[in-house]
Amino acid sequence: GHTDKVSHVNVYTTDKAVTYQLHHGSFSAHSPTDLYPQKIGNLVKDVDKMAMMFFDCTQGSVQDGAARFEVRVQVWRAHEALPEFDEEDLRNCIVCLPSQVWWDMKYIRTVALKLVFQQMESEPPAARVNLGSLTLGIMSIILLNALISRPQDWAAQRDLSVACLMR
Repeated sequence: GHTDKVSHVNVYTTDKAVTYQLHHGSFSAHSPTDLYPQKIGNLVKDVDKMAMMFFDCTQGSVQDGAARFEVRVQVWRAHEALPEFDEEDLRNCIVCLPSQVWWDMKYIRTVALKLVFQQMESEPPAARVNLGSLTLGIMSIILLNALISRPQDWAAQRDLSVACLMR
């Protein structure tokens, strides 16, 4: 890292085939504004669709997974940085999960979030504006988005996440 002047490392899975879509839909990033009374019904429907898709994945045959590893360095150092990646280092920094565990985790988390959103939808407006409810809602949206993409680098969302965690 530091010795090679690496400025950024990004590692992520490439399991987006079941969730990727070009248009806005159920698997698009959601916003805390989706918790508004006039929008929360659509949020619950989207989360239900997500849960059904993840459940379908838990029932399928084992799929090979893949991950991508990116290292960003200054261009003038590209030929020097990490010319060889030690296999032992690779084994020490990667966790292999069985496909069933991966999709079960996504399905169970989605169902849990759906229950949170359904409960919020049924609460009267006065109950939904208290600090605990607002914090739960925002953190639930962040957890939902993390199921389909990496956390946002958007400064406002990062600040909101930190503020919620401080409560």
